[in-house]
Amino acid sequence: MNSQSASYKCLEHASQAYRFLLMVLFFGLSQNAQAQTTQTIAQKPGSKWTPKVAQERRTYSPGQPLFMSKNRGVREYLHRNLGRTSASANPDSVLMEEYQGGGLFEPAFHYRLVRNSAGKLTQARLWTPPSPPLPAFPVGQAVMNYTAQGQLLQVSFFESLPTTVETFRLMQPIDSRGNCTSVRYLEDDGNGNLVLSMGDSLAYTYMGNAVTGFVYREYNGDLSQWEPSLRASAVISTANGIPTSFDLEFWDETAGTWSPLKFRYGNLSWDLGFGSWMQSIGEYVVAAEDLIAPEGIMDLHRLRPSGPTEPTRFLVQLVSGPLLTPLARRNSVVSGGLLQQMTDQEVDSANQWFSTSRSQFAWNAGVLSSITVQDSSSGSWVNDIRDSRTYTSNGDLQVQKGEEFVLGQGWITDSGSEAVISYNPSNPSRIASWIRKEYDSFGSSWDTVSRYTLFYSPTTSVCPSCITTDRWSVYPNPIAHQFEVQGLTAGAQLRVTDATGREIHQVGVKEGDASLRIDCSTWAPGWYLLQQMEAEGRVSVYRLLKP
Repeated sequence: MNSQSASYKCLEHASQAYRFLLMVLFFGLSQNAQAQTTQTIAQKPGSKWTPKVAQERRTYSPGQPLFMSKNRGVREYLHRNLGRTSASANPDSVLMEEYQGGGLFEPAFHYRLVRNSAGKLTQARLWTPPSPPLPAFPVGQAVMNYTAQGQLLQVSFFESLPTTVETFRLMQPIDSRGNCTSVRYLEDDGNGNLVLSMGDSLAYTYMGNAVTGFVYREYNGDLSQWEPSLRASAVISTANGIPTSFDLEFWDETAGTWSPLKFRYGNLSWDLGFGSWMQSIGEYVVAAEDLIAPEGIMDLHRLRPSGPTEPTRFLVQLVSGPLLTPLARRNSVVSGGLLQQMTDQEVDSANQWFSTSRSQFAWNAGVLSSITVQDSSSGSWVNDIRDSRTYTSNGDLQVQKGEEFVLGQGWITDSGSEAVISYNPSNPSRIASWIRKEYDSFGSSWDTVSRYTLFYSPTTSVCPSCITTDRWSVYPNPIAHQFEVQGLTAGAQLRVTDATGREIHQVGVKEGDASLRIDCSTWAPGWYLLQQMEAEGRVSVYRLLKP
Protein backbone atom coordinates (compact mmCIF):
# COMPACT_ATOMS: atom_id res chain seq x y z
CA MET A 1 0.00 0.00 0.00
CA ASN A 2 1.47 3.39 -0.95
CA SER A 3 1.60 6.37 1.42
CA GLN A 4 -1.34 8.14 -0.23
CA SER A 5 -3.59 5.09 0.09
CA ALA A 6 -2.48 4.64 3.69
CA SER A 7 -3.44 8.25 4.37
CA TYR A 8 -6.90 7.71 2.93
CA LYS A 9 -7.30 4.65 5.14
CA CYS A 10 -6.33 6.77 8.14
CA LEU A 11 -9.16 9.18 7.38
CA GLU A 12 -11.50 6.31 6.63
CA HIS A 13 -10.86 4.93 10.12
CA ALA A 14 -11.67 8.33 11.61
CA SER A 15 -14.87 8.54 9.55
CA GLN A 16 -15.94 5.04 10.58
CA ALA A 17 -15.19 5.86 14.19
CA TYR A 18 -17.48 8.88 14.00
CA ARG A 19 -20.25 6.88 12.42
CA PHE A 20 -20.07 4.17 15.04
CA LEU A 21 -20.03 6.64 17.91
CA LEU A 22 -22.98 8.54 16.46
CA MET A 23 -24.96 5.35 15.99
CA VAL A 24 -24.32 4.51 19.64
CA LEU A 25 -25.72 7.90 20.64
CA PHE A 26 -28.56 7.62 18.10
CA PHE A 27 -29.90 4.39 19.52
CA GLY A 28 -29.57 5.65 23.10
CA LEU A 29 -27.23 3.14 24.69
CA SER A 30 -26.13 3.58 28.28
CA GLN A 31 -23.66 6.32 29.30
CA ASN A 32 -21.20 3.62 30.37
CA ALA A 33 -21.32 1.95 26.96
CA GLN A 34 -20.83 5.33 25.28
CA ALA A 35 -17.75 6.04 27.38
CA GLN A 36 -16.26 2.62 26.64
CA THR A 37 -16.93 3.02 22.92
CA THR A 38 -15.35 6.49 22.84
CA GLN A 39 -12.26 5.24 24.65
CA THR A 40 -11.88 2.31 22.27
CA ILE A 41 -12.19 4.53 19.20
CA ALA A 42 -9.72 7.10 20.50
CA GLN A 43 -7.13 4.38 20.97
CA LYS A 44 -7.73 2.77 17.59
CA PRO A 45 -4.60 2.87 15.41
CA GLY A 46 -5.01 5.19 12.45
CA SER A 47 -7.87 7.16 14.01
CA LYS A 48 -5.76 10.32 14.38
CA TRP A 49 -5.99 12.88 11.62
CA THR A 50 -2.33 13.75 11.24
CA PRO A 51 -0.11 14.28 8.22
CA LYS A 52 2.32 11.66 7.09
CA VAL A 53 5.84 12.99 7.60
CA ALA A 54 8.50 11.39 5.44
CA GLN A 55 10.85 9.34 7.60
CA GLU A 56 13.56 8.97 4.94
CA ARG A 57 15.67 11.94 5.92
CA ARG A 58 18.68 13.45 4.22
CA THR A 59 22.00 12.12 5.44
CA TYR A 60 25.35 13.89 5.35
CA SER A 61 28.88 12.54 5.76
CA PRO A 62 32.43 13.51 4.71
CA GLY A 63 32.40 10.69 2.17
CA GLN A 64 29.41 12.12 0.34
CA PRO A 65 29.68 15.77 -0.76
CA LEU A 66 26.76 18.03 0.00
CA PHE A 67 24.26 18.36 -2.90
CA MET A 68 25.49 15.08 -4.46
CA SER A 69 23.88 12.58 -2.09
CA LYS A 70 22.63 9.50 -3.90
CA ASN A 71 19.46 9.42 -1.81
CA ARG A 72 18.23 12.66 -3.37
CA GLY A 73 15.77 11.74 -6.12
CA VAL A 74 15.36 13.36 -9.50
CA ARG A 75 12.12 14.97 -8.31
CA GLU A 76 14.16 17.29 -6.10
CA TYR A 77 14.73 19.36 -9.23
CA LEU A 78 11.13 19.51 -10.36
CA HIS A 79 8.47 22.16 -10.09
CA ARG A 80 7.24 23.49 -6.79
CA ASN A 81 3.48 23.64 -6.18
CA LEU A 82 2.08 27.16 -6.26
CA GLY A 83 -1.69 26.79 -6.30
CA ARG A 84 -4.01 28.44 -8.80
CA THR A 85 -3.18 31.52 -10.76
CA SER A 86 -6.19 33.54 -9.57
CA ALA A 87 -8.66 33.56 -6.69
CA SER A 88 -11.54 32.70 -9.03
CA ALA A 89 -9.76 29.49 -10.01
CA ASN A 90 -9.48 28.30 -6.39
CA PRO A 91 -12.22 25.92 -5.21
CA ASP A 92 -13.97 26.79 -1.95
CA SER A 93 -15.12 23.28 -1.16
CA VAL A 94 -14.42 19.81 -2.49
CA LEU A 95 -16.23 16.49 -2.36
CA MET A 96 -13.72 13.64 -2.28
CA GLU A 97 -14.94 10.16 -3.21
CA GLU A 98 -12.95 6.95 -2.90
CA TYR A 99 -13.09 4.42 -5.70
CA GLN A 100 -14.70 1.19 -4.55
CA GLY A 101 -14.23 -0.84 -7.74
CA GLY A 102 -16.73 -1.81 -10.39
CA GLY A 103 -17.13 1.83 -11.43
CA LEU A 104 -18.47 2.83 -7.99
CA PHE A 105 -17.27 5.95 -6.15
CA GLU A 106 -18.28 6.35 -2.51
CA PRO A 107 -18.21 9.77 -0.79
CA ALA A 108 -15.39 9.84 1.76
CA PHE A 109 -15.39 13.43 2.98
CA HIS A 110 -15.92 17.09 2.17
CA TYR A 111 -13.32 19.73 2.82
CA ARG A 112 -13.44 23.48 2.70
CA LEU A 113 -10.38 25.54 1.76
CA VAL A 114 -10.06 29.03 3.23
CA ARG A 115 -7.44 31.44 1.89
CA ASN A 116 -6.26 34.89 2.90
CA SER A 117 -6.14 37.92 0.60
CA ALA A 118 -2.70 36.84 -0.66
CA GLY A 119 -4.08 33.44 -1.72
CA LYS A 120 -2.31 31.56 1.09
CA LEU A 121 -4.20 28.59 2.52
CA THR A 122 -5.21 29.42 6.12
CA GLN A 123 -7.70 26.65 6.93
CA ALA A 124 -8.73 23.26 5.62
CA ARG A 125 -11.90 22.01 7.32
CA LEU A 126 -12.92 18.40 6.97
CA TRP A 127 -16.33 16.73 7.23
CA THR A 128 -17.63 13.24 6.70
CA PRO A 129 -20.46 13.20 4.12
CA PRO A 130 -24.05 12.63 5.29
CA SER A 131 -25.17 9.05 5.61
CA PRO A 132 -28.90 9.14 6.44
CA PRO A 133 -30.22 9.16 9.04
CA LEU A 134 -26.94 10.75 10.13
CA PRO A 135 -25.96 14.21 8.84
CA ALA A 136 -22.48 15.39 7.90
CA PHE A 137 -20.14 15.75 10.87
CA PRO A 138 -16.80 17.53 11.34
CA VAL A 139 -13.73 15.29 11.49
CA GLY A 140 -11.06 17.90 11.97
CA GLN A 141 -9.23 20.84 10.49
CA ALA A 142 -5.80 22.21 9.69
CA VAL A 143 -4.93 25.82 10.55
CA MET A 144 -1.99 27.68 9.01
CA ASN A 145 -0.12 30.83 10.10
CA TYR A 146 2.25 32.97 8.04
CA THR A 147 4.64 35.87 8.41
CA ALA A 148 3.72 39.25 6.94
CA GLN A 149 5.95 38.29 3.99
CA GLY A 150 4.00 35.08 3.37
CA GLN A 151 6.44 32.53 4.86
CA LEU A 152 4.75 29.49 6.41
CA LEU A 153 5.21 29.61 10.20
CA GLN A 154 2.97 26.91 11.60
CA VAL A 155 0.46 24.23 10.63
CA SER A 156 -1.73 22.70 13.34
CA PHE A 157 -3.94 19.66 12.84
CA PHE A 158 -7.02 19.26 15.05
CA GLU A 159 -9.12 16.15 15.46
CA SER A 160 -12.74 16.44 16.64
CA LEU A 161 -13.24 13.04 18.31
CA PRO A 162 -14.67 13.12 20.90
CA THR A 163 -13.60 16.73 21.54
CA THR A 164 -11.37 19.06 19.55
CA VAL A 165 -7.74 18.09 20.22
CA GLU A 166 -4.56 19.21 18.48
CA THR A 167 -2.82 16.05 17.30
CA PHE A 168 0.04 17.42 15.20
CA ARG A 169 1.94 20.67 14.75
CA LEU A 170 4.61 21.86 12.32
CA MET A 171 6.60 24.85 13.56
CA GLN A 172 8.99 26.87 11.39
CA PRO A 173 10.10 30.00 13.33
CA ILE A 174 11.61 32.84 11.33
CA ASP A 175 14.24 35.19 12.80
CA SER A 176 14.28 38.99 12.44
CA ARG A 177 16.29 38.71 9.20
CA GLY A 178 13.73 36.45 7.53
CA ASN A 179 15.62 33.15 7.88
CA CYS A 180 14.01 29.95 9.18
CA THR A 181 15.84 28.80 12.33
CA SER A 182 14.23 25.39 12.78
CA VAL A 183 11.66 22.93 11.44
CA ARG A 184 9.92 21.07 14.27
CA TYR A 185 7.39 18.25 14.03
CA LEU A 186 5.32 17.73 17.19
CA GLU A 187 2.95 14.78 17.54
CA ASP A 188 0.40 13.60 20.08
CA ASP A 189 1.99 11.15 22.52
CA GLY A 190 -1.36 9.42 23.17
CA ASN A 191 -1.87 11.28 26.45
CA GLY A 192 -3.00 14.57 25.00
CA ASN A 193 0.48 16.11 24.91
CA LEU A 194 2.37 17.35 21.85
CA VAL A 195 5.97 16.16 21.93
CA LEU A 196 8.83 16.89 19.56
CA SER A 197 9.39 13.88 17.30
CA MET A 198 11.61 15.18 14.51
CA GLY A 199 13.31 18.39 13.50
CA ASP A 200 16.15 20.41 12.00
CA SER A 201 17.72 23.61 13.26
CA LEU A 202 20.12 26.23 11.93
CA ALA A 203 22.00 28.58 14.26
CA TYR A 204 23.19 31.44 12.05
CA THR A 205 26.02 33.91 12.43
CA TYR A 206 25.58 37.25 10.70
CA MET A 207 27.49 40.28 9.54
CA GLY A 208 24.75 42.85 9.30
CA ASN A 209 21.96 40.98 7.51
CA ALA A 210 24.30 38.66 5.61
CA VAL A 211 24.71 35.04 6.70
CA THR A 212 28.40 34.32 7.33
CA GLY A 213 27.99 30.83 8.83
CA PHE A 214 25.70 28.41 10.61
CA VAL A 215 25.55 25.16 12.58
CA TYR A 216 23.02 22.60 11.37
CA ARG A 217 21.55 20.18 13.94
CA GLU A 218 19.09 17.31 13.70
CA TYR A 219 16.73 16.15 16.44
CA ASN A 220 17.23 12.57 17.64
CA GLY A 221 13.79 11.43 18.77
CA ASP A 222 15.12 8.22 20.33
CA LEU A 223 17.48 10.14 22.64
CA SER A 224 15.33 13.31 22.83
CA GLN A 225 18.26 15.56 22.01
CA TRP A 226 19.59 17.86 19.30
CA GLU A 227 22.74 16.59 17.61
CA PRO A 228 25.16 18.60 15.41
CA SER A 229 25.62 17.53 11.81
CA LEU A 230 27.16 20.30 9.68
CA ARG A 231 28.99 23.57 10.26
CA ALA A 232 29.41 26.22 7.58
CA SER A 233 31.75 29.18 7.76
CA ALA A 234 33.22 31.86 5.49
CA VAL A 235 29.91 32.13 3.63
CA ILE A 236 30.09 34.62 0.77
CA SER A 237 26.88 35.70 -0.94
CA THR A 238 25.69 38.11 -3.58
CA ALA A 239 23.96 41.36 -2.62
CA ASN A 240 20.57 39.59 -2.72
CA GLY A 241 21.71 36.76 -0.44
CA ILE A 242 22.51 34.00 -2.96
CA PRO A 243 25.54 31.94 -1.74
CA THR A 244 28.57 31.77 -4.02
CA SER A 245 31.05 29.99 -1.69
CA PHE A 246 31.43 28.58 1.83
CA ASP A 247 33.53 26.18 3.92
CA LEU A 248 31.92 23.07 5.39
CA GLU A 249 32.78 20.74 8.28
CA PHE A 250 31.06 17.54 9.45
CA TRP A 251 30.42 16.37 12.99
CA ASP A 252 32.33 13.24 14.02
CA GLU A 253 29.94 11.25 16.21
CA THR A 254 32.63 8.81 17.34
CA ALA A 255 35.06 11.49 18.48
CA GLY A 256 32.31 13.81 19.68
CA THR A 257 33.84 16.79 17.90
CA TRP A 258 34.08 18.41 14.48
CA SER A 259 36.00 16.40 11.88
CA PRO A 260 39.41 17.86 10.99
CA LEU A 261 38.45 17.61 7.31
CA LYS A 262 37.18 20.85 5.80
CA PHE A 263 35.55 21.18 2.40
CA ARG A 264 35.39 24.39 0.37
CA TYR A 265 32.44 24.94 -1.93
CA GLY A 266 33.05 27.55 -4.60
CA ASN A 267 31.75 28.78 -7.96
CA LEU A 268 28.17 28.16 -6.82
CA SER A 269 25.41 28.97 -9.31
CA TRP A 270 21.68 28.48 -8.72
CA ASP A 271 20.02 28.51 -12.15
CA LEU A 272 16.81 27.03 -10.71
CA GLY A 273 16.71 29.60 -7.91
CA PHE A 274 17.94 29.71 -4.32
CA GLY A 275 15.19 29.51 -1.73
CA SER A 276 16.89 29.49 1.67
CA TRP A 277 19.52 27.57 3.63
CA MET A 278 16.80 25.58 5.41
CA GLN A 279 15.34 24.52 2.06
CA SER A 280 18.75 23.51 0.76
CA ILE A 281 19.92 21.55 3.82
CA GLY A 282 16.92 20.96 6.08
CA GLU A 283 13.30 19.89 5.61
CA TYR A 284 11.59 23.27 5.22
CA VAL A 285 7.95 23.09 4.05
CA VAL A 286 7.33 25.85 1.52
CA ALA A 287 3.57 25.42 0.98
CA ALA A 288 0.93 24.12 3.37
CA GLU A 289 -0.65 22.22 0.48
CA ASP A 290 2.42 19.97 0.35
CA LEU A 291 1.83 18.92 3.97
CA ILE A 292 -1.90 18.24 3.82
CA ALA A 293 -2.00 16.58 0.39
CA PRO A 294 -1.17 13.11 1.79
CA GLU A 295 -4.38 13.37 3.84
CA GLY A 296 -6.41 13.46 0.64
CA ILE A 297 -6.99 17.23 0.91
CA MET A 298 -5.76 17.76 -2.60
CA ASP A 299 -6.03 20.28 -5.37
CA LEU A 300 -4.32 20.22 -8.73
CA HIS A 301 -1.63 22.87 -8.85
CA ARG A 302 -0.44 25.09 -11.61
CA LEU A 303 3.29 24.95 -11.55
CA ARG A 304 6.42 26.90 -12.33
CA PRO A 305 9.99 25.67 -12.68
CA SER A 306 11.60 26.06 -9.28
CA GLY A 307 14.18 23.92 -7.55
CA PRO A 308 15.64 25.93 -4.69
CA THR A 309 17.28 22.93 -3.00
CA GLU A 310 20.17 22.37 -5.42
CA PRO A 311 22.91 24.51 -6.95
CA THR A 312 23.43 23.82 -10.64
CA ARG A 313 27.16 24.56 -10.62
CA PHE A 314 29.87 24.24 -7.95
CA LEU A 315 33.39 23.03 -7.16
CA VAL A 316 34.27 21.08 -3.99
CA GLN A 317 37.85 21.12 -2.71
CA LEU A 318 39.44 19.55 0.36
CA VAL A 319 41.16 22.18 2.54
CA SER A 320 44.41 21.15 4.18
CA GLY A 321 46.22 24.20 5.49
CA PRO A 322 47.10 26.33 2.44
CA LEU A 323 46.53 23.39 0.07
CA LEU A 324 43.28 22.88 -1.87
CA THR A 325 42.64 19.45 -3.42
CA PRO A 326 39.76 19.21 -5.97
CA LEU A 327 37.27 16.44 -5.14
CA ALA A 328 34.04 16.97 -7.07
CA ARG A 329 32.27 19.47 -9.25
CA ARG A 330 29.07 20.10 -11.12
CA ASN A 331 28.80 21.87 -14.45
CA SER A 332 25.65 23.13 -16.12
CA VAL A 333 24.45 24.30 -19.51
CA VAL A 334 21.87 27.08 -19.73
CA SER A 335 20.26 28.20 -22.97
CA GLY A 336 17.63 30.90 -23.39
CA GLY A 337 17.45 31.29 -19.62
CA LEU A 338 16.48 27.63 -19.17
CA LEU A 339 18.64 24.92 -17.63
CA GLN A 340 19.46 22.25 -20.21
CA GLN A 341 21.97 19.94 -18.50
CA MET A 342 23.86 19.30 -15.28
CA THR A 343 26.89 17.01 -15.10
CA ASP A 344 28.48 15.72 -11.87
CA GLN A 345 32.17 14.84 -11.90
CA GLU A 346 34.74 13.46 -9.46
CA VAL A 347 38.55 13.18 -9.40
CA ASP A 348 40.17 9.78 -9.94
CA SER A 349 43.42 8.43 -8.50
CA ALA A 350 45.36 10.07 -11.35
CA ASN A 351 43.84 13.46 -10.46
CA GLN A 352 41.77 13.45 -13.65
CA TRP A 353 38.14 14.52 -13.81
CA PHE A 354 35.63 11.82 -14.79
CA SER A 355 31.87 12.14 -15.12
CA THR A 356 29.58 10.10 -12.86
CA SER A 357 26.07 11.24 -13.83
CA ARG A 358 24.24 13.92 -15.71
CA SER A 359 20.68 15.27 -15.80
CA GLN A 360 19.13 16.49 -19.04
CA PHE A 361 16.17 18.88 -18.89
CA ALA A 362 13.48 19.13 -21.57
CA TRP A 363 11.17 22.14 -21.77
CA ASN A 364 7.93 22.88 -23.59
CA ALA A 365 6.99 26.56 -23.90
CA GLY A 366 8.99 27.36 -20.78
CA VAL A 367 7.48 24.52 -18.74
CA LEU A 368 9.70 21.67 -17.59
CA SER A 369 8.41 18.48 -19.22
CA SER A 370 11.05 15.90 -18.28
CA ILE A 371 14.36 15.21 -16.57
CA THR A 372 16.47 12.30 -17.77
CA VAL A 373 19.28 11.08 -15.52
CA GLN A 374 22.13 9.22 -17.18
CA ASP A 375 24.99 7.17 -15.69
CA SER A 376 28.53 6.79 -17.05
CA SER A 377 29.91 4.00 -14.85
CA SER A 378 30.12 1.74 -17.92
CA GLY A 379 32.39 4.18 -19.73
CA SER A 380 29.65 5.77 -21.84
CA TRP A 381 26.42 7.59 -21.10
CA VAL A 382 23.53 5.19 -20.39
CA ASN A 383 19.96 6.17 -19.55
CA ASP A 384 19.08 5.50 -15.90
CA ILE A 385 15.82 7.13 -14.74
CA ARG A 386 13.42 9.71 -16.12
CA ASP A 387 10.69 11.86 -14.64
CA SER A 388 8.22 13.23 -17.18
CA ARG A 389 5.13 15.41 -16.94
CA THR A 390 2.36 16.45 -19.29
CA TYR A 391 -0.10 19.29 -18.79
CA THR A 392 -3.49 20.36 -20.08
CA SER A 393 -3.79 23.47 -22.24
CA ASN A 394 -4.89 25.29 -19.06
CA GLY A 395 -1.56 24.51 -17.40
CA ASP A 396 -2.83 21.85 -14.99
CA LEU A 397 -0.68 18.82 -14.25
CA GLN A 398 -2.21 15.85 -16.04
CA VAL A 399 0.30 12.98 -15.98
CA GLN A 400 3.52 12.48 -14.05
CA LYS A 401 5.57 9.34 -14.64
CA GLY A 402 8.68 7.91 -13.04
CA GLU A 403 10.50 5.63 -15.47
CA GLU A 404 13.51 3.32 -15.33
CA PHE A 405 15.58 2.42 -18.36
CA VAL A 406 16.01 -1.33 -18.85
CA LEU A 407 18.55 -2.56 -21.38
CA GLY A 408 16.80 -4.28 -24.27
CA GLN A 409 13.38 -3.00 -23.19
CA GLY A 410 13.75 0.75 -23.12
CA TRP A 411 11.86 2.99 -20.70
CA ILE A 412 9.67 1.12 -18.20
CA THR A 413 7.17 3.04 -16.07
CA ASP A 414 7.54 2.14 -12.39
CA SER A 415 5.43 4.87 -10.78
CA GLY A 416 3.10 7.66 -11.77
CA SER A 417 -0.07 9.63 -11.19
CA GLU A 418 -2.71 10.81 -13.63
CA ALA A 419 -5.53 13.32 -13.36
CA VAL A 420 -8.54 12.92 -15.65
CA ILE A 421 -9.80 16.50 -15.62
CA SER A 422 -13.20 17.93 -16.55
CA TYR A 423 -13.50 21.71 -16.86
CA ASN A 424 -16.49 23.93 -16.20
CA PRO A 425 -18.02 24.67 -19.65
CA SER A 426 -19.06 28.19 -18.62
CA ASN A 427 -15.68 29.00 -17.03
CA PRO A 428 -12.82 26.98 -18.54
CA SER A 429 -10.35 28.27 -15.92
CA ARG A 430 -12.22 26.25 -13.30
CA ILE A 431 -11.96 22.51 -12.84
CA ALA A 432 -15.36 20.91 -12.36
CA SER A 433 -14.00 17.52 -11.29
CA TRP A 434 -11.00 15.27 -11.68
CA ILE A 435 -10.35 11.57 -11.22
CA ARG A 436 -7.04 10.58 -9.67
CA LYS A 437 -5.22 7.50 -10.93
CA GLU A 438 -1.98 5.87 -9.79
CA TYR A 439 0.27 3.57 -11.76
CA ASP A 440 0.48 -0.03 -10.55
CA SER A 441 3.92 -1.30 -11.56
CA PHE A 442 3.00 -4.91 -10.74
CA GLY A 443 -0.08 -4.93 -12.95
CA SER A 444 1.33 -2.40 -15.44
CA SER A 445 -1.94 -0.48 -15.26
CA TRP A 446 -3.37 2.86 -14.18
CA ASP A 447 -5.66 2.25 -11.19
CA THR A 448 -8.43 4.67 -10.27
CA VAL A 449 -8.04 5.91 -6.68
CA SER A 450 -10.48 8.75 -6.06
CA ARG A 451 -12.65 11.46 -7.57
CA TYR A 452 -12.75 15.14 -6.60
CA THR A 453 -15.70 17.43 -7.37
CA LEU A 454 -14.90 21.12 -6.95
CA PHE A 455 -17.36 23.85 -5.96
CA TYR A 456 -16.97 27.62 -6.20
CA SER A 457 -18.70 30.63 -4.70
CA PRO A 458 -19.85 33.09 -7.38
CA THR A 459 -19.20 36.21 -5.27
CA THR A 460 -16.17 35.47 -3.15
CA SER A 461 -13.16 33.19 -3.05
CA VAL A 462 -14.35 31.76 0.27
CA CYS A 463 -17.52 29.70 0.45
CA PRO A 464 -19.64 30.97 3.42
CA SER A 465 -20.93 27.52 4.36
CA CYS A 466 -19.77 24.50 2.44
CA ILE A 467 -21.72 21.80 4.23
CA THR A 468 -25.46 22.03 4.78
CA THR A 469 -27.25 20.80 7.88
CA ASP A 470 -28.92 18.28 5.57
CA ARG A 471 -32.51 19.07 6.53
CA TRP A 472 -33.63 17.67 3.21
CA SER A 473 -34.60 14.01 3.02
CA VAL A 474 -35.28 11.19 0.60
CA TYR A 475 -38.09 8.62 0.92
CA PRO A 476 -38.02 5.73 0.37
CA ASN A 477 -34.40 4.64 0.32
CA PRO A 478 -33.72 1.95 -0.97
CA ILE A 479 -35.70 3.18 -3.95
CA ALA A 480 -37.96 1.18 -6.28
CA HIS A 481 -40.15 2.91 -8.90
CA GLN A 482 -40.06 6.50 -7.64
CA PHE A 483 -38.90 8.48 -4.63
CA GLU A 484 -39.62 11.86 -3.11
CA VAL A 485 -37.04 14.48 -2.13
CA GLN A 486 -38.20 16.92 0.55
CA GLY A 487 -36.77 20.08 2.14
CA LEU A 488 -35.11 21.37 -1.04
CA THR A 489 -33.62 24.85 -1.45
CA ALA A 490 -35.00 27.12 -4.17
CA GLY A 491 -32.45 27.81 -6.90
CA ALA A 492 -30.48 24.64 -6.23
CA GLN A 493 -29.63 22.01 -8.83
CA LEU A 494 -30.57 18.41 -8.13
CA ARG A 495 -28.27 15.91 -9.88
CA VAL A 496 -28.20 12.10 -9.92
CA THR A 497 -25.20 10.09 -11.15
CA ASP A 498 -24.74 6.35 -11.43
CA ALA A 499 -21.80 4.30 -10.16
CA THR A 500 -19.67 5.25 -13.16
CA GLY A 501 -20.25 8.98 -12.63
CA ARG A 502 -22.62 9.26 -15.60
CA GLU A 503 -25.38 11.81 -15.05
CA ILE A 504 -28.80 10.21 -15.42
CA HIS A 505 -31.05 12.95 -14.02
CA GLN A 506 -30.84 16.69 -13.39
CA VAL A 507 -33.49 19.21 -12.47
CA GLY A 508 -33.55 22.74 -11.10
CA VAL A 509 -35.44 23.50 -7.90
CA LYS A 510 -37.90 26.31 -8.57
CA GLU A 511 -39.32 28.75 -6.05
CA GLY A 512 -42.02 26.96 -4.06
CA ASP A 513 -40.71 23.47 -4.90
CA ALA A 514 -40.07 22.27 -1.37
CA SER A 515 -40.31 18.68 -2.60
CA LEU A 516 -39.89 16.81 -5.87
CA ARG A 517 -40.93 13.35 -6.98
CA ILE A 518 -38.46 11.53 -9.25
CA ASP A 519 -39.27 8.55 -11.44
CA CYS A 520 -36.57 5.86 -11.22
CA SER A 521 -38.48 2.93 -12.71
CA THR A 522 -36.10 2.61 -15.66
CA TRP A 523 -32.91 2.82 -13.61
CA ALA A 524 -30.78 -0.30 -13.38
CA PRO A 525 -30.14 -1.87 -9.96
CA GLY A 526 -27.12 -0.39 -8.15
CA TRP A 527 -25.82 2.58 -6.19
CA TYR A 528 -26.61 6.18 -7.15
CA LEU A 529 -25.41 9.55 -5.89
CA LEU A 530 -27.97 12.32 -5.36
CA GLN A 531 -26.46 15.80 -5.01
CA GLN A 532 -28.14 19.09 -4.11
CA MET A 533 -25.89 21.96 -5.27
CA GLU A 534 -26.99 25.36 -3.97
CA ALA A 535 -26.29 28.65 -5.73
CA GLU A 536 -23.72 29.88 -3.20
CA GLY A 537 -21.60 26.76 -3.56
CA ARG A 538 -22.90 24.49 -0.80
CA VAL A 539 -23.34 20.84 -1.62
CA SER A 540 -24.99 17.95 0.19
CA VAL A 541 -25.20 14.32 -0.83
CA TYR A 542 -27.44 11.29 -0.46
CA ARG A 543 -26.52 7.78 -1.52
CA LEU A 544 -29.39 5.87 -3.09
CA LEU A 545 -29.66 2.12 -3.48
CA LYS A 546 -31.91 0.39 -5.96
CA PRO A 547 -31.92 -3.36 -5.17
